[in-house]
Amino acid sequence: MTMAMLAEKLGVAQSTVSRALANHPSISEEQRSRIQEAATEYGYRPNPMVSALMAGRRHRTDGSPPTIALLHYAKQQRDPPTPIWPSQYTDAIRDRCVALGYRLEPLDPVKEGLSADRVSLILRTRGVQGVIIGPGLPNWFGDGRPFADFSLATYGSLELQAQLHTALLDYYQGMTLALTKIAGAGKKRVLFCFDETLDRRLAHRWLAASRIHRELAPQLSVLEWPFIWDQFDGQALLKTIREEKIEVVLTHARLLPRALNAAGMLQHRKPWLVGLNPFQEFPEQSSIVDNRAAVGAAAVDLVVGQLHRHERGFPETPKLVLTENGWNPGGADDWTEG
Repeated sequence: MTMAMLAEKLGVAQSTVSRALANHPSISEEQRSRIQEAATEYGYRPNPMVSALMAGRRHRTDGSPPTIALLHYAKQQRDPPTPIWPSQYTDAIRDRCVALGYRLEPLDPVKEGLSADRVSLILRTRGVQGVIIGPGLPNWFGDGRPFADFSLATYGSLELQAQLHTALLDYYQGMTLALTKIAGAGKKRVLFCFDETLDRRLAHRWLAASRIHRELAPQLSVLEWPFIWDQFDGQALLKTIREEKIEVVLTHARLLPRALNAAGMLQHRKPWLVGLNPFQEFPEQSSIVDNRAAVGAAAVDLVVGQLHRHERGFPETPKLVLTENGWNPGGADDWTEG
């Protein structure tokens, strides 16, 4: 039961319910009692996240630092449960806010059941002027109109309908670096395995880099193996590796090293595994090193710069800040420079 649902049942405005539950003197005692009794009867409980946000409407008269809101999607992936977008981003965002004299207020609007209009109203009431939009919220954010009065930036993906200043890993450079290392090691047959949903979120940057690199280095044969995360077929993967005589598996997905490890392939490096990001479960494997902390910090800088310049809303020319990737050879000693 939400406040809006309770208001609809009672035939009053949502603001009237809010004031009655807060014992506001503008609401008569009779109406307060009726609304409070109905709230108890229908099992209404205030949303603790909204209550915490609304508590800040004193507009920092106590000298506390200004606030930047982080709207992020904290959905957990299964097996094992881990955030879809790693904590390196949010930790870096928080650290950068503190370094620049701001306080970070994170909120998962999907989990809390809050619309974009509702969140915008709460933030405006609190005097918040800067907002960072995290990955995973394209449908919720929509065209972003409720946030046209804020200084905005996003990070981690290119999936929003609205064009915002964006901080991003240089996925194109990362793929090019990985393929250069593979070619330099004398390998020729590569299986590029990627989640189709993530590929779309990244505007096909890995895929584009792979195809262009093939034109520039025709000695490298790259077979594309797209999959859907919830429909991943480990046996089909192993069959493809054997039939196509794959020498290197190139991927971002932790599902792949698990499947290779279960089949005994990782220990013998047949095939080699190269990660487009580090695999925490398999740190000995070669991989691209992505600096997610730099991306998170850049997102804060984009918002703070707009605040200082008094810029709000959607820019005519969105900036794209790219962070280059490094290389981790892992436990292998036979990588050569390409």
